[in-house]
Amino acid sequence: MDTLNRYTDRHTVNTGQNSIIQRSVDSHTSQVVALKIIDVDFVKPPHSIKNEIRILQKLNNDSFLKYITHHKQYDDMIIVTEYYEQGDLTQLMEKYQTKRTKFNLNDPGDHKVVKKNNLPIDLADAIVLKLIEGLSFLHGQGIIHRDIKPLNIFFKNDNPIIADFGISYDTTIDNEEPANNKILDVSTGCYKAPELIFGVTDYGCAIDLWSMGVLISMMYSIHGDNVLEPNDPQVNDIYLISLIFKKFGTPVITHPCSDPRLYWPQMASDKYHFNKFEFDLFPRQPTNLLLPRCTNPGVLDLFDKMMVYDPGARTLN
Repeated sequence: MDTLNRYTDRHTVNTGQNSIIQRSVDSHTSQVVALKIIDVDFVKPPHSIKNEIRILQKLNNDSFLKYITHHKQYDDMIIVTEYYEQGDLTQLMEKYQTKRTKFNLNDPGDHKVVKKNNLPIDLADAIVLKLIEGLSFLHGQGIIHRDIKPLNIFFKNDNPIIADFGISYDTTIDNEEPANNKILDVSTGCYKAPELIFGVTDYGCAIDLWSMGVLISMMYSIHGDNVLEPNDPQVNDIYLISLIFKKFGTPVITHPCSDPRLYWPQMASDKYHFNKFEFDLFPRQPTNLLLPRCTNPGVLDLFDKMMVYDPGARTLN
Protein backbone atom coordinates (compact mmCIF):
# COMPACT_ATOMS: atom_id res chain seq x y z
CA MET A 1 0.00 0.00 0.00
CA ASP A 2 1.20 3.52 -0.82
CA THR A 3 1.59 5.19 2.58
CA LEU A 4 1.40 8.64 1.04
CA ASN A 5 -2.20 7.97 -0.02
CA ARG A 6 -3.09 8.56 3.62
CA TYR A 7 -1.94 12.17 3.27
CA THR A 8 -4.01 14.36 0.99
CA ASP A 9 -3.79 17.94 -0.34
CA ARG A 10 0.00 17.75 -0.40
CA HIS A 11 1.87 20.92 -1.30
CA THR A 12 5.64 21.31 -1.26
CA VAL A 13 6.66 24.21 0.99
CA ASN A 14 10.42 23.69 1.16
CA THR A 15 13.20 21.61 -0.36
CA GLY A 16 16.50 20.59 1.19
CA GLN A 17 19.67 18.80 0.19
CA ASN A 18 18.12 15.35 0.53
CA SER A 19 14.49 15.99 1.45
CA ILE A 20 11.33 17.92 0.68
CA ILE A 21 8.80 19.32 3.15
CA GLN A 22 5.11 19.15 2.28
CA ARG A 23 2.02 20.56 3.92
CA SER A 24 -0.66 17.90 3.97
CA VAL A 25 -3.81 16.63 5.66
CA ASP A 26 -3.85 13.28 7.45
CA SER A 27 -7.03 11.64 6.12
CA HIS A 28 -7.20 9.42 9.25
CA THR A 29 -7.35 12.34 11.68
CA SER A 30 -8.11 15.41 9.49
CA GLN A 31 -5.08 17.08 11.09
CA VAL A 32 -2.88 19.39 9.02
CA VAL A 33 0.63 17.93 9.17
CA ALA A 34 4.10 18.41 7.76
CA LEU A 35 5.70 15.57 5.81
CA LYS A 36 9.47 15.47 5.65
CA ILE A 37 10.17 13.07 2.78
CA ILE A 38 13.80 11.97 2.83
CA ASP A 39 15.55 10.09 0.04
CA VAL A 40 17.52 7.54 2.06
CA ASP A 41 20.05 6.99 -0.74
CA PHE A 42 21.23 10.60 -0.54
CA VAL A 43 21.64 10.85 3.23
CA LYS A 44 25.26 11.36 4.27
CA PRO A 45 26.83 12.35 7.61
CA PRO A 46 26.29 14.55 9.52
CA HIS A 47 22.67 13.85 8.48
CA SER A 48 21.16 10.86 10.26
CA ILE A 49 17.52 9.83 9.87
CA LYS A 50 17.73 7.43 12.80
CA ASN A 51 19.09 10.13 15.13
CA GLU A 52 16.57 12.69 13.89
CA ILE A 53 13.62 10.42 14.69
CA ARG A 54 15.09 9.40 18.05
CA ILE A 55 15.62 13.04 19.06
CA LEU A 56 12.13 14.09 17.97
CA GLN A 57 10.65 11.29 20.04
CA LYS A 58 12.81 12.31 23.00
CA LEU A 59 11.83 16.00 22.92
CA ASN A 60 8.31 15.93 24.28
CA ASN A 61 8.25 19.66 24.96
CA ASP A 62 6.26 22.60 23.56
CA SER A 63 9.48 24.35 22.51
CA PHE A 64 10.22 21.80 19.80
CA LEU A 65 8.81 20.39 16.60
CA LYS A 66 6.08 17.92 17.57
CA TYR A 67 6.69 14.42 16.27
CA ILE A 68 3.63 12.39 15.21
CA THR A 69 4.90 9.27 13.42
CA HIS A 70 7.16 8.07 10.62
CA HIS A 71 6.85 5.67 7.68
CA LYS A 72 9.28 3.84 5.44
CA GLN A 73 8.21 3.67 1.80
CA TYR A 74 10.45 2.33 -0.95
CA ASP A 75 13.65 4.42 -0.82
CA ASP A 76 12.07 7.20 1.23
CA MET A 77 11.62 7.82 4.93
CA ILE A 78 8.63 10.00 5.78
CA ILE A 79 8.67 11.87 9.10
CA VAL A 80 5.26 13.27 10.06
CA THR A 81 5.16 16.26 12.41
CA GLU A 82 2.86 19.09 13.35
CA TYR A 83 2.58 21.83 10.71
CA TYR A 84 2.95 25.44 11.84
CA GLU A 85 0.77 27.76 9.79
CA GLN A 86 2.37 30.89 11.24
CA GLY A 87 5.61 30.10 9.43
CA ASP A 88 9.23 30.61 10.43
CA LEU A 89 11.26 33.49 11.86
CA THR A 90 12.21 34.78 8.42
CA GLN A 91 8.52 35.08 7.54
CA LEU A 92 7.74 36.74 10.87
CA MET A 93 10.46 39.32 10.26
CA GLU A 94 9.09 40.00 6.77
CA LYS A 95 5.63 40.54 8.25
CA TYR A 96 6.98 43.38 10.39
CA GLN A 97 9.28 44.83 7.75
CA THR A 98 8.64 47.91 5.65
CA LYS A 99 10.48 48.77 2.47
CA ARG A 100 10.92 52.01 0.59
CA THR A 101 12.85 52.94 -2.50
CA LYS A 102 15.57 55.56 -2.06
CA PHE A 103 16.33 57.43 -5.28
CA ASN A 104 19.49 59.27 -6.25
CA LEU A 105 18.27 62.62 -7.60
CA ASN A 106 21.52 63.08 -9.50
CA ASP A 107 21.05 59.76 -11.25
CA PRO A 108 17.40 58.65 -11.61
CA GLY A 109 18.53 55.17 -12.63
CA ASP A 110 20.44 54.74 -9.37
CA HIS A 111 18.17 53.67 -6.54
CA LYS A 112 18.09 51.15 -3.74
CA VAL A 113 15.52 49.52 -1.52
CA VAL A 114 15.82 50.44 2.17
CA LYS A 115 14.33 48.03 4.72
CA LYS A 116 13.13 48.88 8.21
CA ASN A 117 12.62 46.36 10.99
CA ASN A 118 9.39 47.04 12.91
CA LEU A 119 9.23 43.86 14.97
CA PRO A 120 7.72 44.98 18.31
CA ILE A 121 10.37 45.04 21.00
CA ASP A 122 8.15 43.32 23.56
CA LEU A 123 7.52 40.50 21.07
CA ALA A 124 11.26 40.19 20.38
CA ASP A 125 11.95 40.00 24.13
CA ALA A 126 9.30 37.29 24.56
CA ILE A 127 10.69 35.27 21.64
CA VAL A 128 14.22 35.46 23.06
CA LEU A 129 13.05 34.25 26.47
CA LYS A 130 11.25 31.26 24.94
CA LEU A 131 14.17 30.41 22.66
CA ILE A 132 16.61 30.46 25.55
CA GLU A 133 14.30 28.25 27.61
CA GLY A 134 14.07 25.79 24.71
CA LEU A 135 17.81 25.78 24.02
CA SER A 136 18.57 25.28 27.72
CA PHE A 137 16.20 22.29 27.82
CA LEU A 138 17.71 20.87 24.62
CA HIS A 139 21.24 21.05 26.01
CA GLY A 140 20.02 19.60 29.30
CA GLN A 141 18.97 16.55 27.28
CA GLY A 142 22.53 16.28 25.93
CA ILE A 143 21.63 17.39 22.41
CA ILE A 144 23.60 19.80 20.23
CA HIS A 145 21.30 21.17 17.52
CA ARG A 146 24.10 22.18 15.11
CA ASP A 147 21.91 24.23 12.75
CA ILE A 148 20.24 27.07 14.64
CA LYS A 149 19.02 29.61 12.07
CA PRO A 150 15.80 31.57 11.28
CA LEU A 151 14.47 28.94 8.86
CA ASN A 152 14.54 26.39 11.69
CA ILE A 153 12.52 28.50 14.12
CA PHE A 154 8.77 28.15 13.59
CA PHE A 155 5.89 29.80 15.44
CA LYS A 156 2.66 28.70 17.05
CA ASN A 157 0.60 31.49 18.63
CA ASP A 158 3.71 33.71 18.51
CA ASN A 159 5.68 31.14 20.53
CA PRO A 160 8.90 29.93 18.87
CA ILE A 161 9.33 26.25 17.99
CA ILE A 162 12.84 24.88 17.41
CA ALA A 163 12.83 22.46 14.47
CA ASP A 164 14.98 20.39 12.09
CA PHE A 165 17.16 17.93 14.00
CA GLY A 166 18.54 16.28 10.88
CA ILE A 167 22.19 16.95 11.78
CA SER A 168 21.82 17.18 15.56
CA TYR A 169 24.20 15.31 17.87
CA ASP A 170 22.98 13.42 20.93
CA THR A 171 25.83 13.18 23.44
CA THR A 172 23.97 10.59 25.54
CA ILE A 173 24.20 7.76 22.99
CA ASP A 174 26.91 6.02 20.97
CA ASN A 175 27.49 7.95 17.76
CA GLU A 176 29.26 7.22 14.50
CA GLU A 177 30.98 10.56 15.08
CA PRO A 178 33.44 10.33 17.99
CA ALA A 179 32.88 13.01 20.64
CA ASN A 180 36.39 14.38 20.12
CA ASN A 181 36.26 14.23 16.33
CA LYS A 182 32.86 15.52 15.28
CA ILE A 183 32.09 16.63 11.74
CA LEU A 184 32.88 20.30 11.11
CA ASP A 185 30.50 20.76 8.18
CA VAL A 186 27.59 21.84 10.38
CA SER A 187 25.72 25.13 10.90
CA THR A 188 24.73 27.42 8.06
CA GLY A 189 26.65 30.41 6.69
CA CYS A 190 27.06 33.30 9.10
CA TYR A 191 25.51 31.30 11.96
CA LYS A 192 28.66 29.18 12.21
CA ALA A 193 30.59 29.49 15.49
CA PRO A 194 34.26 30.57 15.20
CA GLU A 195 35.62 27.31 16.68
CA LEU A 196 34.11 25.41 13.74
CA ILE A 197 36.00 27.63 11.31
CA PHE A 198 39.29 26.98 13.10
CA GLY A 199 38.85 23.21 13.06
CA VAL A 200 37.86 22.44 16.66
CA THR A 201 36.33 18.95 16.37
CA ASP A 202 35.56 18.35 20.06
CA TYR A 203 33.04 21.18 20.11
CA GLY A 204 29.93 21.09 22.25
CA CYS A 205 26.66 22.88 22.93
CA ALA A 206 28.43 26.25 22.84
CA ILE A 207 28.20 26.32 19.04
CA ASP A 208 24.41 26.61 19.41
CA LEU A 209 24.78 29.56 21.78
CA TRP A 210 26.84 31.45 19.21
CA SER A 211 24.33 30.68 16.43
CA MET A 212 21.46 31.75 18.66
CA GLY A 213 23.22 35.02 19.46
CA VAL A 214 23.59 35.82 15.75
CA LEU A 215 19.91 34.95 15.25
CA ILE A 216 18.82 37.15 18.16
CA SER A 217 20.71 40.11 16.68
CA MET A 218 18.41 40.03 13.65
CA MET A 219 15.34 40.81 15.75
CA TYR A 220 16.94 43.89 17.32
CA SER A 221 18.52 45.27 14.15
CA ILE A 222 17.48 48.44 12.35
CA HIS A 223 17.01 46.86 8.93
CA GLY A 224 16.20 43.25 9.82
CA ASP A 225 19.66 41.83 9.07
CA ASN A 226 21.67 39.92 11.64
CA VAL A 227 24.90 41.37 12.99
CA LEU A 228 27.03 39.23 10.65
CA GLU A 229 24.81 39.45 7.56
CA PRO A 230 27.22 39.14 4.60
CA ASN A 231 26.79 40.83 1.24
CA ASP A 232 27.31 37.42 -0.37
CA PRO A 233 24.98 34.65 0.92
CA GLN A 234 27.60 32.06 -0.13
CA VAL A 235 30.00 33.38 2.49
CA ASN A 236 33.29 31.51 2.86
CA ASP A 237 35.04 30.91 6.16
CA ILE A 238 37.81 33.47 5.65
CA TYR A 239 35.31 36.21 4.92
CA LEU A 240 33.15 35.14 7.86
CA ILE A 241 36.09 35.30 10.27
CA SER A 242 36.83 38.85 9.11
CA LEU A 243 33.18 39.80 9.75
CA ILE A 244 33.27 38.22 13.21
CA PHE A 245 36.52 39.96 14.19
CA LYS A 246 35.28 43.36 13.00
CA LYS A 247 32.10 43.05 15.07
CA PHE A 248 33.25 41.11 18.14
CA GLY A 249 36.92 42.06 18.22
CA THR A 250 40.05 40.12 17.34
CA PRO A 251 40.57 37.29 19.83
CA VAL A 252 43.70 36.98 21.96
CA ILE A 253 45.35 33.91 23.47
CA THR A 254 47.25 35.61 26.30
CA HIS A 255 45.84 36.34 29.74
CA PRO A 256 45.11 38.74 31.28
CA CYS A 257 43.72 40.83 28.44
CA SER A 258 41.92 44.16 28.40
CA ASP A 259 38.62 42.58 27.36
CA PRO A 260 37.94 39.08 28.79
CA ARG A 261 35.39 38.46 26.03
CA LEU A 262 38.27 38.31 23.55
CA TYR A 263 40.22 35.66 25.46
CA TRP A 264 40.37 32.36 23.57
CA PRO A 265 42.89 30.04 25.27
CA GLN A 266 41.98 27.09 23.05
CA MET A 267 43.70 28.78 20.11
CA ALA A 268 47.06 28.68 21.89
CA SER A 269 47.37 25.05 20.78
CA ASP A 270 49.62 24.58 17.75
CA LYS A 271 47.12 22.24 16.10
CA TYR A 272 44.79 25.15 15.31
CA HIS A 273 47.54 27.25 13.63
CA PHE A 274 46.04 30.43 15.06
CA ASN A 275 49.52 31.81 15.84
CA LYS A 276 50.59 31.41 12.22
CA PHE A 277 48.23 34.15 11.09
CA GLU A 278 48.65 37.88 11.51
CA PHE A 279 45.16 39.26 12.00
CA ASP A 280 44.21 42.92 11.98
CA LEU A 281 43.41 43.99 15.52
CA PHE A 282 39.83 45.15 15.99
CA PRO A 283 38.15 46.15 19.25
CA ARG A 284 34.79 44.66 20.15
CA GLN A 285 31.90 46.89 19.19
CA PRO A 286 29.65 48.07 22.04
CA THR A 287 26.72 45.72 22.65
CA ASN A 288 24.16 48.52 22.20
CA LEU A 289 25.47 48.99 18.66
CA LEU A 290 25.34 45.28 17.94
CA LEU A 291 21.70 45.22 19.17
CA PRO A 292 20.62 48.80 18.37
CA ARG A 293 16.88 48.34 19.03
CA CYS A 294 17.29 46.38 22.25
CA THR A 295 16.25 48.19 25.45
CA ASN A 296 16.14 45.15 27.74
CA PRO A 297 19.23 45.03 30.02
CA GLY A 298 18.73 41.29 30.54
CA VAL A 299 18.86 40.58 26.80
CA LEU A 300 21.91 42.82 26.35
CA ASP A 301 23.70 41.02 29.19
CA LEU A 302 22.70 37.60 27.86
CA PHE A 303 23.93 38.46 24.36
CA ASP A 304 27.27 39.56 25.81
CA LYS A 305 27.66 36.23 27.62
CA MET A 306 26.74 34.17 24.56
CA MET A 307 29.00 35.97 22.11
CA VAL A 308 32.44 35.30 23.59
CA TYR A 309 35.23 33.38 21.87
CA ASP A 310 36.00 30.86 24.61
CA PRO A 311 33.29 28.15 24.22
CA GLY A 312 33.72 27.23 27.87
CA ALA A 313 32.80 30.76 28.90
CA ARG A 314 29.60 31.00 26.85
CA THR A 315 26.50 30.76 28.99
CA LEU A 316 22.73 31.19 28.98
CA ASN A 317 22.72 32.33 32.63
